[in-house]
Amino acid sequence: MRTFRWPAIVLIVAAMVTASVYDVNSRPTEEVDDSTVGAGVPASISEEVSSWFCAAGRLSDLHSVEIVNPTDEAEVVLVTVFGQQRRSGKVRPPQTIELVVGANSLVSQPLSEGMDKGMFVSAAVETPAGFIVEHSVFSEFGSDTQPCVDRASDTWHEPWGATDRGGEMTMVLFNPFPEDAVVDMVFATENGVRESLDFRAVVVPGKSVTPLLIGSGVVDAEAVATQDPTAVDVDAGPITVAGRVSATVSVRSGRLIAERLQTYDGSGTSRGMVIGASAPSVATAWSFPVGTVRRPQRSTIVVYNPTEESAEVDVEILPNDPTVAIEPFRLKVLAGHNELVDLSRKPRLRGVEDYSVIVRSLNGVGVVASRVDAGPPEPRAEQVPGLSSTIGSSVMSSTHLLALPLSEESPGSQVVLANVDFDAIAVVEISHVVDGRATVVAGLEAVELGSGRRIVLDLEEHDIGSGALLVESTVPIVVGREVLRLNSRSVGMGVPGSKHFELPGPVF
Repeated sequence: MRTFRWPAIVLIVAAMVTASVYDVNSRPTEEVDDSTVGAGVPASISEEVSSWFCAAGRLSDLHSVEIVNPTDEAEVVLVTVFGQQRRSGKVRPPQTIELVVGANSLVSQPLSEGMDKGMFVSAAVETPAGFIVEHSVFSEFGSDTQPCVDRASDTWHEPWGATDRGGEMTMVLFNPFPEDAVVDMVFATENGVRESLDFRAVVVPGKSVTPLLIGSGVVDAEAVATQDPTAVDVDAGPITVAGRVSATVSVRSGRLIAERLQTYDGSGTSRGMVIGASAPSVATAWSFPVGTVRRPQRSTIVVYNPTEESAEVDVEILPNDPTVAIEPFRLKVLAGHNELVDLSRKPRLRGVEDYSVIVRSLNGVGVVASRVDAGPPEPRAEQVPGLSSTIGSSVMSSTHLLALPLSEESPGSQVVLANVDFDAIAVVEISHVVDGRATVVAGLEAVELGSGRRIVLDLEEHDIGSGALLVESTVPIVVGREVLRLNSRSVGMGVPGSKHFELPGPVF
C-alpha cells in the first residue's frame, strides 16, 4: 500500500528498548505534561523490543494475557507475573514464564503461575518488535479484553467508574520496578471534587500490585485468600455512593501503571465487569468508533477534566448514514470535574442505530473521555447483556493490530473502522492473522472508506474467528472492536502503529 505523508502536526512516540522490566532505569519515559496534547498514547506497535504491562485482574477470576505475533517468525516471549503484597509485608517473588509464540498467531497465557488464589496479579510481557499484548479477565459478573500498555507514567487519569448500587470500582496500581512508588489520588463525582487523606502518600511497593477499592481503602490479599474479614482494615474512603467517579493518580516518586477494574453485581441497573488502563495524559480529541443503539441499553459519554481550566467540549455523532447530520452536544466541564451525555435519551438520535463518536475540546483544554454501555441486569433473549467501557483513542494511524479472543459464543462481534479525517479518502486492507498465516479477508482487499465515514465489519459474516486482525490504510484512521459473549460484552480500541497522528481539529 502506498505511503501517506500527513501534513498536519505529527506525533511520533519514540520506541524504547528494554533490557529488563525490573530495572526502573531500563525504560526511560519522557515527562508527561498534561498540557501536551496526545503526549501519552498508552500503547503502540513498536519497531523495537518492548515491555507490555497488564495490571488489573484477580486469580479468583481467570486473568490471562493475549500475545499477538504478526510476523513470519516464531519468537520467544517472557511473561513475568507479579503478586499483591500481603498484610505481613511480604510479596511473593515475581515468576517468569518463557513462551514460544508461533509466526502469525495469538497465544493466551493464564497468570496463575506460582501465585496465591484470590490475590490481584499483574504481568509484564517482554516481546520482540511488532508484537502487541492484550489481557482478559473472566469473572462471575462478566468478561473483558483490553490492550495492555507499553510504558509507565507518573500521571494517570481515569474518566469513569461507579460506586452506586451494585457497583464496585477498584484502581489497580502496578509497580514492576525495584523502587517503591508513592502516589496521591484525587476524585471527581457528579457532586464535585473529592479528596481524602486516606489516598495521600499511598506507598506502592516495588515489584508488586496494590489494588485500591475506592470507597473502602486498600484490599488485602491475605484476607481475600482466607475470607477472614478481620484481616482487612476497612475505611470509609472518599467515595460512598456515586454513579460516576473519575480519578487522577499522581506519582510523587517513581513510576507505575494504573488500571481500573469495575464490576456491577446485578443488584442495581446492570451486571458486568470491565477492565482498562487509565490515560497517561489528556488530549483535545477522543474518538470512539464503536457505537450501536441497543435498547434498553444505556449508552453514555463521560468527559473528565483534570486540568485547572474549564473545558468547552463538543460531543459529535458520525452516523452510518452520511446524509444524516446531527447537531453536536455541547458541554462545559469545570476544572477538576466530570460531565455526562446520555446518548440513549437524546431525541436528536432517534432513528440512528449505528454511529461513531468524537469528543473535542473547543478551547484547547485537555480532557479524557470514556464511553460506557450498560445492558439490563437480567436481559431478555433478544437483548445484549453486560457492561462495556473504554477510553477513546486520541490518535489515528495507518496501521492497527487487535486481538480477537473469540469463541463459539461470540456471534454479533464486530470491528469498526472510522475515517475521522474530513478531507481524505482511505483505502483499507484487512488481514486475519491465525494459524501461522496472515491472509487478506475475502472482499476486504481494497475497501474505500470515505471522509467522515465508518465501516462495520461483522466478524461472523466474514468467517473471522479467533486470532488477530491487521488493518492497513492509505491514510490514518481509527479502529475499534466489540466482542459479544454469552453473558457479557467487551469494547476496546485497536493498537495503533508506531507512527500515529493527532485527531484533526474541529471543522467550523
